[in-house]
Amino acid sequence: MNNFSTSKFPSDMQQSVCLQCGYNMIGGLPEVCPFCGARHDQFMAWDEVEKTYHVTTYAVNEVVSQLLSVPKLGLEHAAYRIETKEGAVWIDSPSAFNRNLAPVNAILFTHHHFMGASNQYRRLWNAEVWLQLCREYCRLAGSIRASYSKALRPNLIRLLDSGC
Repeated sequence: MNNFSTSKFPSDMQQSVCLQCGYNMIGGLPEVCPFCGARHDQFMAWDEVEKTYHVTTYAVNEVVSQLLSVPKLGLEHAAYRIETKEGAVWIDSPSAFNRNLAPVNAILFTHHHFMGASNQYRRLWNAEVWLQLCREYCRLAGSIRASYSKALRPNLIRLLDSGC
């Protein structure tokens, strides 16, 4: 499993969000979004995104909540908060940043292209950020699945199983 240290992303580093797809770009803006191809004028600075879009939690059941931006930000991908015995974790991260959300211990990513606003969340909460690259992620996913398999929706279980 690959853990990304908060020290790799200085707090003064520019970050922008593509309004078409929700991709978060760190550093200078490209001519086109590397994910969807939108022009650079379709990017908004993340602090402006925070003022415009609000991440809202919607309970799926007693241990799982879905995180969505209101209004919808680009191609909003699924991000979930799961309450575990070891503490709360996220599966993926919303594209927008909302400093009023309840903190989590870790953010687990299923794909490297959509790490969302995780840079801001890990700085705020000192959360660990993990990218699915090896069997350790699968061990954690298995632990979550074993504890909450009756509560989790089938598509979330498939999400955890992908790549294992």
